[in-house]
Amino acid sequence: MSLTKDQIEQIKKFIHSRGFTHIEIEMEILDHVASAVEAKMEKNPNKSISKAIHEVHSGFGVMGFSVMEDEFRKSFSKLSRDKLLSIIFDYIASVKALRTLAILLFFYLIGDTILPFENGTYYKIYFYLLGMTEAIILLLALYSGTKKWRKKSFVFSVYGMYTAFSFTLFGQGFGILTDLFHQTNRLIPGLLFAMFSTITVLYAIIFYEMMQWGYRWTNERYLKYA
Repeated sequence: MSLTKDQIEQIKKFIHSRGFTHIEIEMEILDHVASAVEAKMEKNPNKSISKAIHEVHSGFGVMGFSVMEDEFRKSFSKLSRDKLLSIIFDYIASVKALRTLAILLFFYLIGDTILPFENGTYYKIYFYLLGMTEAIILLLALYSGTKKWRKKSFVFSVYGMYTAFSFTLFGQGFGILTDLFHQTNRLIPGLLFAMFSTITVLYAIIFYEMMQWGYRWTNERYLKYA
């Protein structure tokens, strides 16, 4: 037998009542519970959906669905890390490496034209603005396509934190480092300007690709039981 939409909704409500509201985790639990509930009701058609759900839940032991949540976080962390490394590798050792070189050359030529800044503070301002612009663009991209479920997505809550991290690291860290070298060697800032600018922009591009992948991955799960 197949569960009806109303029965699926009952399982969802039960999962929510246990504090699991992130779409990805909810769908992971729902897949398992729906199959188990369906098997129990096929074996005993007179069994109520509520009783079947509680029996399946009790089968998880004292930890309940938390066991599946922990497993999901571990598996997604590995999946996400592998995907990120794959994208980074593409920008280093595939045709996309030409984009990396083009970005590096672009910033090198800009740096060769406008540098060195007489005041090292300008390096801080530049990277601060670049990092802030990057963070705003990424956040707008993050929120624009996920209106239906962004507040309930574990994946996108993680991406939001990484966006803030990028602003802090690139927007402030690179500016401070370049300023330090500006005070000791007038030639090095030009190289650092090009390198750090490239890393900052490349990070935004790679992170955007990760967000697109994360959106498709989560949306598939959202649509499955929408």
